[in-house]
Amino acid sequence: MQRVYGQQSLLSTSSGSSKTRSLVELGSSVDLRQSATLANLQSLLRASQHRKSSSDLKLVISLYLQVRNICDNEVHLAFFRVTLERPSRHLVPVVHLLCDLLEHRAEVPQDYANMFWRALLELGTEPDPALQERVLKFVSYRTAAFQLRVGHNTRQAQQAREEGLNSNDLKVLLASTVFSNVYPSSQSVSCIGWISQQSLQAFDSRLSTSTRWENLLLLAMTMTSDNRVQHIEVAPVNSCTQSQTFRFVLFVSFLRATLWELNVSANDTSSLTSGLQAVANQLWQTWQESSELSQPPLGVQRAVLSALLSIAGWILDEKLLHAVFRWGRKHSLWSWSENASPSAQSQILHVISVYFASLAKCRDYNWGYIFPYLQSILAGGPPMPTSMSSVLKSLIPWGVEHAYDFHTFIAAHQIYALPETSVLLGARLAHNETWDSALNFLSDKRLTTAQWETLLVSILRVFQTRRLEKVDPQVIGRVAQAIDQLYNSSPPPSSVKYPIRYFLNLMIAAQHGSSAVDTIALIYKHDPQFFTQRCIRRYARSLVRHQNAKDALRLFQFSRKHFTGPGVADLSRKLSAKLVSSDMLGVAIKVPVNEGRWRTQKERMLRVSLSRTRTPRKATLQVMTLMKKADKTRPSYPATMRFAVSFLVKHKRLYAARKLYGRVRADMDGKTRTILGNIIIHGCIRKGRCNARLLRHIHKTRDVLSTEYGFISDCATVNIIVKGILMGQKRMETIHVRALFDELVHRGYPVPQKFLLQHDTPFGNPPSSSVWAPTIPVVPRPTSFRKHIQPLYKMFIKALHRHRDVAGAQTVVGILQEERYLATKETEKRNKARREGITRKRAKQASPK
Repeated sequence: MQRVYGQQSLLSTSSGSSKTRSLVELGSSVDLRQSATLANLQSLLRASQHRKSSSDLKLVISLYLQVRNICDNEVHLAFFRVTLERPSRHLVPVVHLLCDLLEHRAEVPQDYANMFWRALLELGTEPDPALQERVLKFVSYRTAAFQLRVGHNTRQAQQAREEGLNSNDLKVLLASTVFSNVYPSSQSVSCIGWISQQSLQAFDSRLSTSTRWENLLLLAMTMTSDNRVQHIEVAPVNSCTQSQTFRFVLFVSFLRATLWELNVSANDTSSLTSGLQAVANQLWQTWQESSELSQPPLGVQRAVLSALLSIAGWILDEKLLHAVFRWGRKHSLWSWSENASPSAQSQILHVISVYFASLAKCRDYNWGYIFPYLQSILAGGPPMPTSMSSVLKSLIPWGVEHAYDFHTFIAAHQIYALPETSVLLGARLAHNETWDSALNFLSDKRLTTAQWETLLVSILRVFQTRRLEKVDPQVIGRVAQAIDQLYNSSPPPSSVKYPIRYFLNLMIAAQHGSSAVDTIALIYKHDPQFFTQRCIRRYARSLVRHQNAKDALRLFQFSRKHFTGPGVADLSRKLSAKLVSSDMLGVAIKVPVNEGRWRTQKERMLRVSLSRTRTPRKATLQVMTLMKKADKTRPSYPATMRFAVSFLVKHKRLYAARKLYGRVRADMDGKTRTILGNIIIHGCIRKGRCNARLLRHIHKTRDVLSTEYGFISDCATVNIIVKGILMGQKRMETIHVRALFDELVHRGYPVPQKFLLQHDTPFGNPPSSSVWAPTIPVVPRPTSFRKHIQPLYKMFIKALHRHRDVAGAQTVVGILQEERYLATKETEKRNKARREGITRKRAKQASPK
């Protein structure tokens, strides 16, 4: 657009030039056409992600050719992502387009490099000859250019450090010879010269085309982690002497990464082991031959042998494991020297640790047998805490539980790892939700305050990120105690604000409400801005829901001074409403009241509830009067009506509630009408009135609401009727209680498969076998565990215990526990997905356009 504006400026100075005006109009029309083409392409790319039509791909390619010179990387990436994910007859021209793009870029973004590797795998072992030759020339050119850049600095590189070099680093270094800016090699510059030489030999033009292409496919397969299971046949490692070392490094890196990512059963592992042992031994023979010729640097040798040790441990080949370790000792690769560089010492210790971890797996983690051998290997080496830390880190990939067992074993012998390793191990145990073991590290006196906080925050983040709903109360208590101890004299940092806020909800749910309020008060003392008014309101309502009304009142009393007047009034209103709806009037009247706060009809009815009038008729008239004045167009009108009907029912004014229901039902949606009707029906159940008359009254009320007011029953209605049956028939035989439960199972109430007997029910009763089946309305399957399933099952447990049917009650308890577990996991999964979606949205909004 700036170019067009410049031309328009020039045009104004020479308005008589029609030729200039024509050029400007032509440039503008070209820009407009390109913008329209780009918009069509972007729209089609978005739609093509959900369709798999070859005609769509043809149109996408046609539009892309018109805008291929734009600088928008997102458009290029979207195009290649869509076209390469669906290989077709257009694959060859698409890869040509990708080569066109890469050949004109000195600096290649990582996303383009990933697309390049994926494209090679899609081409396979028999690509188009012309395209194959073009790709190989492109790779040869870039590897030669890389050699020129590092060739003059090889001597300096040979004297540089080697920090943490492993088999994964080796494959990345080989890829860096093609895309140097994508895979920076600054962390292992000592072997750059050797790496560059291996790449040049692998893509030497004197090699056959098929050999060079196989070398490139091996590199692409190793760099593309999500294609590990793709079947690509290549020649053996030692098929070409010139590129033998190049192939070996990639094979070892690929095999190690694949084994570590496999998730197979014990039977599958045993079947894989026999075949993999032959492959691993062949690789080992190849290494012994090729290393004499290629003379790799010491860091490369240690990285390769470390990978072979890991492979030997995975396939349980102890013979190969010892052979590799003895070969390294023979060539002085593990010889400890105080004069060696810190990076070399670290790499030596890492290889020894990998050897011990693999040996432990082969010996079934018999620490008493193999630990003396480890001590003999480490004799004269680094300090014992440093050595044990390295061993623990190597054991963690085999299973964090094995690492913890080893930690416990050495602690029993008064040998300890470094404190930072304890923090790492504790965090990994928390990630696996092994709470007892993870929390034991919080009592480690060697941890500094910063390390202790790091471990505690790691534990808290597991609760937050996984959105756990139910945790062992003892675990909650230990974590809460650690929070109070850590932040007793200083405020928590802002980075742990959300984990602590979420954990406080878990404390309240685990019946640690009083401790949660104490923790909130402690944090308030150091940082009054740590909690928002919304947090306090949520905690107060949760406390009331978990029968901690007095703690909710205490929370309100000390937090109110941190909010403004309107905020305090809103908090007191909502706390009072929650207390009243929970029948906790004794605590509700203690909530400080500001007479000027009652503004809405619902709030005025709440004031009537708190007044505790001795004349229910007067209270009823007040409520009816208020509802006549209520504005039916307000969004809060349904909630106000629910409060009014509940108020009348609690004051035993069922006729008035039914009359009010009939007057406003036309203004309510179907869901609200059902809720109000259920409140009225439930009001028929009264304590101390459990007989057949109660059941008749319930059914009559439901029939009146259905026939006269259009009431439609739902799962809550079923629960109310069942509650009346179980309360009104105290002398009902156990067989009838069981038959009623089975009838509800036939109606759709969930039961795990392991509890089902004859007729797919827990107690073996066929459909309609219960005498009460005709009285229960037919409704859709229950959808809410908390609202429908859990209350019903608890009623049956109580009824079965009342009839001394312990076995039946235990069966329903088992069903309830299973369903609660499934419902909790589903809630956690849903909340976690919601949180991840919010995180992705925020990251997308924060990213530069």
